[in-house]
Formats: sequence, structure tokens, C-alpha cells
Amino acid sequence: MKALFAQTAAMRGVFLVAVTVAAVTVCGCSQETSTRNLQIGHARWVRLDDEILPAAKPAKPPIIKAETFLATGRLLESQGNFIEAAKLYQRACKTRLDYVAAWNRLDIVSDKLGRYDQAEESFAQAIKHAPKAAFLHNNLGFSCLLAGKYSEAEGHLREALALNGQFQRARVNLGLALAKQGQLEPASVEFKRALPEAQAYYNLGYLHRLAGEWQKAGNCYKLALELDPELDEAKTSLALCEQGYATEK
Repeated sequence: MKALFAQTAAMRGVFLVAVTVAAVTVCGCSQETSTRNLQIGHARWVRLDDEILPAAKPAKPPIIKAETFLATGRLLESQGNFIEAAKLYQRACKTRLDYVAAWNRLDIVSDKLGRYDQAEESFAQAIKHAPKAAFLHNNLGFSCLLAGKYSEAEGHLREALALNGQFQRARVNLGLALAKQGQLEPASVEFKRALPEAQAYYNLGYLHRLAGEWQKAGNCYKLALELDPELDEAKTSLALCEQGYATEK
């Protein structure tokens, strides 16, 4: 009986060991499978996430309006930075080909930089878009004056006055263009039509002084002072003329 009990106990132990081993094996397989499934699930989640999220697109640069280029250019111009201002005016013109205000500022800055050919080209573009704008013809005429093209300046200034007969600045510039061509009497007429008489004589005296005609210049300054004794510029210029006239003697 004892032998039978011992044998049964031994067999039961073997069975328990076998069950235990089987259980460990099953548990181990279950844990490995769970890990694999987790990894596969994670991989699928990553792939699914990539499909859901669209590919990142490069951001478009902000669109800058022509008015912004013009405003920034005006600020730089006011600070005396004409080169950078010209660049911004050019960008404004490229952004809006019919932007007359930008063309006009580009012309003016180009004159300040001594780029007279570029100024004329810019004025031509501006006038193309606004042919009836008297101020553009005046500005082009003044640009020609600076470049020494007096006959061309006269033509543009007369065009400005044809568009606006009350454009006094254009009339003064026309007087300068005529004087530069040696036509002092017609120049004097234009000055008197555009300015108070005292200032007209002052301007004429200035032109005589530039030509080295000290006595004629002095006479003009005297006439200016008779009409306006408070015209300090005429007093100073008259003193310079008297010095120049005395030096020549």
C-alpha cells in the first residue's frame, strides 16, 4: 500500500511539474505575442498617422503691396538714403506698373543721384500712364534742366503749362530754361507772370550773376529791393555783386 501511495505521489509530482512547465510556456508565449502585437499595432499607428497628416508645404512669402514699398522708400528718402529709396521705388513700380506716384519718386531720387538718363526713362513711364498730369511734365522738364538739356526742358515745361496754365512752378522753370539758352528777356516775362515782381527781379539777377554779369545782376537786385526792401536775399546778393564787380575792375 505504501509503495502504491509513493508511486501515485511521484506521478502527481511529475504531472504538477508538467502542468507548471506548460503554464510557464503558455504564459511566455502569451507575453511574447502581446509584445509583438503591441509593436505591430504601434507600427500600424505610426503609418496611419503619417497618412492622416498631410505633408508639410513650404510657407509662401508674404505679399508686399506697392504702397508699402513706396512708403518705406519715402522714409529712407527723408533720411537722405537715396540709393536704398530708389531700390524700393523700383520694386513698387515692378509690383504695379501703373503706379505713377512710385515712378515720380523714382525720377526725383534718380535726379538727386545724378542718374539723369534713368530719371528720364522713369518719367516717360509715368507720363505713359498719366499723359495729362501737368506735374509730371514739369518734373521731367526740371530733370532736363539738371542734365543741361535746356531746349528739351523748355518743350516739356511748355507742355505742362498747356495742361495747366496756372502752374506757377512750371512757369518759373520755363523762365530758367529760357535764361539758360540766353533768352533773358523772355525769361524775365515768365518770372514776372509767375512771381511777385520783386522776386522776379531777384531771380533774373541770380541768372545774370551766374553768367558773371555782375553789373546787370546788381541792377536787378536793386530793383528787387526797391519793390521789397525786406528781401534779405537780394541784399546779400547785391553785396556779392558789388564785390565781384570791384574785383573785375
